Order: sequence, then structure tokens, then C-alpha cells
Amino acid sequence: MKKFLTLIIACLLSVFMFSGCSLFELNKQKYYNEVVAVVTLEDDTLTFTKRDLLQYYSMYGSEYVQNVTTEEELKTAIETITKDMVDRQVLIHAIKKVVTLDKQDVWSIKTELYKYFDDTIANLEDEVLLDWDMDKEEDASTTETSEPLRDEKEGYEPKVVRKYDEDGQPYLERVKEDEEKVTDPGEWTLKITDEKVSKEAYKRFIKQLQEQAEEEGRSEKESDVFQYEYDRVYKLLEDNKYIEKYQELLEYGNGTEQFPGIEINSSAVVEKFKINYLRDKELYENDIDAYHEKMKSDDSVVYYRPTSESAAYVNVNQVLLGFTDEQTTMLEQKKKEIEFESGKLEENWGEEEKAKYEEYRSKLAENIVVKYEKDGKILETTPQNVLLEIQNALKGNYTFTEKAKIFDSFIYVYNDDPGVVNADFNYAINLDENVESQMVEEFAEAARKLNKEIEDYNKLNPNNKLVGGNISGLVLTDYGYHILFNSGVAKNIVNDVNTVTWETLYNVTVNPASDKTWFHYIYDQLTDNSVSNGVNALLSSEKSLITEYKIYEKSYKDMWKDKI
Repeated sequence: MKKFLTLIIACLLSVFMFSGCSLFELNKQKYYNEVVAVVTLEDDTLTFTKRDLLQYYSMYGSEYVQNVTTEEELKTAIETITKDMVDRQVLIHAIKKVVTLDKQDVWSIKTELYKYFDDTIANLEDEVLLDWDMDKEEDASTTETSEPLRDEKEGYEPKVVRKYDEDGQPYLERVKEDEEKVTDPGEWTLKITDEKVSKEAYKRFIKQLQEQAEEEGRSEKESDVFQYEYDRVYKLLEDNKYIEKYQELLEYGNGTEQFPGIEINSSAVVEKFKINYLRDKELYENDIDAYHEKMKSDDSVVYYRPTSESAAYVNVNQVLLGFTDEQTTMLEQKKKEIEFESGKLEENWGEEEKAKYEEYRSKLAENIVVKYEKDGKILETTPQNVLLEIQNALKGNYTFTEKAKIFDSFIYVYNDDPGVVNADFNYAINLDENVESQMVEEFAEAARKLNKEIEDYNKLNPNNKLVGGNISGLVLTDYGYHILFNSGVAKNIVNDVNTVTWETLYNVTVNPASDKTWFHYIYDQLTDNSVSNGVNALLSSEKSLITEYKIYEKSYKDMWKDKI
């Protein structure tokens, strides 16, 4: 489920978030306990310290300050962060009036908390191994791995499914996520992988906590710093759990008039599609360049496609067997070398310069090693073997959809392109070579070639036409080797928008390998918007009960003053 203001666990892994940061130089307990904001409600008073603000900044600050260039912009960003921090706690205060965490929730929070401790110490164990020169030389083909090498496939779980009544008439039925059952994790204990290494890692963990405690003027006793960190992270996870539970209450309801849950409104989905279809039709029919701009890299969210020949696109999925960062750097260095020798920039290269670079790139590609995970071990293979494996897997009397799903499964074994991982839409290449593509030339040419193969086949087999399903060989670009899958020419779902029904949308998936239909795509958006609106409504209601709202700018002035 999509969560409002969710707490990202990766942020928690930056335990020592103030250390070494140029924003925070003072080393006094008074500094961290200084009040930056006070909010008085009818039934409570919420007080926020500098420590609270620094913690919130460490988790969410980059979203606000990454593009600031002036002191005034930084000041505005810090002010926004402060107000958002206050709003979040006001929201949680309101949620606690209607939501109670049960035993399962508490166990779930503790499980996440313990994972945080385990992961943090595991990272420190790696440091210890390096420091102690214990990083043993092992055969790369049998190296054990504790973290997945690649992201896993996220199976789509629909919130509503189509069913049929006794008369064979279709209807929609809500599906609620099964609540994860967890067991009591007990008390946290240090996981021992190697007794000396694990204990040294834990010692370093405590030492870092103590250094932070010293900076903040807190007790540096081992039990105190551990308990402080335990309570700090637990509170963050607990707040997040309250928001998550309230979202579920809004979406699924509890049988009360206050929380009826979101009803299945198929008419709203159809109406949303029609509005977007007509909007896109008016825009793209009158401005084909706007359509090409939208389609430059992928199919994106396009509800209407112009019918002109120049507007034809073929969709492709891919498995990228990429160059390493080191190899990519070598390619860049080679380009600079050729530019220096020829006195020409890359865009002005002639056939001689292009041939020289292509020869170098091809030789470098011979050293591409594809790593993959099997049975908890990191193994290695070649791009040629990957291509052969995919080719063999696609042999057989499979439907187009079955082929798409088979190819898609290889993404989570070998692929190095994050853009295709759990993506709703495939890449899109214009079949008119005169239209600029954001994809590199070799990629675009290979995609068009795949489409041409299908066109030629269909001319010879008019009674047994194919949509797509063919794959390329190894296509070499500056990114590495690509293996492309033809997902078919992009087409409108309907020719007449007035004929659209919820079943029409339910019968078309967002891409051939996906289980998510266009109905679900739109329904999920509407549902998420309804939940967000409900959360915002609660926040607005609670803020109306504020009798006093004070933010002390001078308390956090040092976070922006003279920093740029």
C-alpha cells in the first residue's frame, strides 16, 4: 500500500546523522534541547526541539535543499521543513484519537527496529573485515551474498477483482491485503557471524552512539546510549505505523458511519479515462511535437495516440548487461583521446573516428562479466550465455503475453537497467527515423528492426499475424549489451472513447508482461488520492483546534545563515 509521509528505513541507517555535518557545529546540550516550535491544541501542547528538527532534516531535508542556490532559498527550505515536521506530529496526534496499535503492530515495529540494528552492525562488520585485512580471497563464482544482487519482481496485488454472478454478469469485488502475521521477536540480541568480528562491530556501533551522545551532552553510558537509539528509532517507526493504520482505515473502513471505506466506483474510473483521453486528443492532434516529447523515452501515461504515420511507436522491454563504472570511465577517456587527436568533438566525428571508437568499445565489451545470484551465491556468466538462455526459454508454442512474461522474468536475474524494473510502461521508439529519440541510436535501430521483422512476417502470414514477441541479439551501446523484446506497436485502447466501459479498461494491461490493467492503474490513482485527501482533511481539522502556534526562527537560524 502506498503510504503517506512514509518513513524510509534507508534513512534510519544513517544513525549518526549529525556527525561531521557542516550545519551542526555546536557541541552543547542546550543547543539540541533549544525549542524551535510550540503548538498548543485544545487537549495538548506539542513542543519541538532543535534535536527533533535536525532528525527530521536528516530524513527529509534533501528533498527541499538539493536545488537551493541562495541563502534566501535555503532559509525558505528550512522554514518549510520545520512546518512539515510540525504538521506531521499534529497529524499523528489526531490519528491517535481514532487508531490504536495492537500487539501485532508492536511486534511488527520491533521486527523492523531489530532489522535496523542488524543491518547497521552488518555494515560495520564489513568495515572490521577490511581493517583487519580479513577480506579473504574467494572465487567470485561462489561468493556468498547476504543482500540481493538485484531488485525483486513486485507482484501486482489488485485492490478490486472482476467476478461473475450466477447469471454470468461481471461485477467488481474488493480485495483486502492479507495482514502480515508476525510473532513476538523478543528482545534484541547481537547476531554472531564471527565472534570477534561481530563483537568488534558492536563495540564500534556503541562507540559511535557514545560520540553522538557526547556531542549532545547526554549520558555516554553504554546502556543509556543504546536505549536512547532504541527509543529514537522505535518512535519513528511507531509514528509511521499510526499513519499507515489510518490510511487503511480510510480505504477499507471499519463498518462505522465515520469510516465507511472507499466504495468501488467503476463509473469514476471510466470518467477519468474519458477526460484524460479527450485532453490528450485535443493536445496531441493539434501539436504532434508535444506527443513526441511525451513519448521520447517510454510509453508513459498516454491516453490517446495520434493516428498519423509519423506518430507510430514500437514498445520494447530490455535486459541490459552493462559496463562497469570503471569500463564506462574508460570509454569516456577514449572519447576524449579521439577528440584530442582528431581535433573534433564527438558530434562532428567522421567515419574514421567513429570506427576507431567502435573498435575500442567492442574490445572492451568482450570483458563484460554478467553477475547473477543463485542459491544465495553470486555467480558469473557471459552476455552470449544470457542471450542463449533467453532464446531457449522463449522457444515453444507460447502466446505473446506468455513470451512477454518469460522475458520479463530475466530482468530480475541479469538486468542492470533500473528503468525497466517493476515499470508500468515499456520504452517507446518512434518508427519514423526523422523523429528524434531519447534512446541511443543503436538501441532505436534495433527496436525498429524488431518491428520490421514482425511486419515482414505478417505480410507473408496474413491469417496468422503476430503482435510482437521477437527479441534482438546483443545490441552494443555505451551502456553495454542490450537484449530487446518487442512489446508491439503502441495503439489506442479504443477508437471511440464513448464506447469505453470498465470492462474495456479491465481487459487491457499497461504492458504485455504486467498483471495490472488500465482499470487498476486508474482505480489505484483515484483510491490513493481519496486516501490522501482524507489524511489532509484530518490534518486540517486538527489544525483548526490550534490555539497557539509559535515557530522560533532564531533557534534554527544557524541552519541557513551564512551557509551559502
